[in-house]
Amino acid sequence: MKKTLLFFTLLIVSTFSLSTAFAQYEPYMQVGLPEGSKARFGQSMPLGIFYSSNIADAWIAVESKIGLWIYDADTLQVRDLFTITPYDRKTMLSSPDGSTLAVGFSDGTVKLWEVATGAVRKTFTGYPAYAPSMCFSPDGSILAIGGQGGVYLWDVATGTGHSASTGHSAAFWLHFSPDGDTLTTHTEDNNVHLWDVATGTLRYTFDTATDTSNEKVCFSPDGSIFAVGGWNGAVRLWTVRLWDVATGTLRDIFNEDTPDVQVMRFSPDGSTLAFVKKKEKITLL
Repeated sequence: MKKTLLFFTLLIVSTFSLSTAFAQYEPYMQVGLPEGSKARFGQSMPLGIFYSSNIADAWIAVESKIGLWIYDADTLQVRDLFTITPYDRKTMLSSPDGSTLAVGFSDGTVKLWEVATGAVRKTFTGYPAYAPSMCFSPDGSILAIGGQGGVYLWDVATGTGHSASTGHSAAFWLHFSPDGDTLTTHTEDNNVHLWDVATGTLRYTFDTATDTSNEKVCFSPDGSIFAVGGWNGAVRLWTVRLWDVATGTLRDIFNEDTPDVQVMRFSPDGSTLAFVKKKEKITLL
């Protein structure tokens, strides 16, 4: 009788202890479990990774089958887990101050997560397709979205948006000018277009259709010069007037014998343009 009583006592205590232990598991250990499972140990297979733009408070976003992990870049400790659909095509982008993570999904929806709290700050809907290109304005107030559906500009604070590429079916590789007043896009005709951010109207089109590709672009610090580097080894400079777009003429052209510009940057005073080409040294213009 004593042995039987002891057995049932141990069984009850063990069951209670297990139930308490499972109840104390972190929420991420309960996400997407097979039927009958109690918890997941480990953090699933990584599917993608993104680094924040703020070095002072840096974090790393890692996509997995159970969600989007946010890690502290210095300690590598888990900060949060954002619930997302696994294996869905995504575009990830950090706001300039690193406080917000923008994630674009295959249906055109874009969500803004507040990294500090894990709360969804805004959900942008209405874009007709997956947006492989996203860009924040320098002050983080505007989010530009580009892809086969053209370009949309979203006000981050209000969540309102409008199309900025009427007449252009697709736009990629988005870049804001330093003052945030102008947005540049590349379209399927391989030309570069400048848009007025406030009105969404086209300012100017730079004819670069003869280039093989124009993926590397940058503004001078004062926004007066816009440089485009193509796979054909050419770096073109245009004079860009934010208000007088009629002066958007070709300023200079530099041709090199070997292709593929990898990186381009202006010096702080805008007097020198440095670019790196594949398997070559740095070139200063």
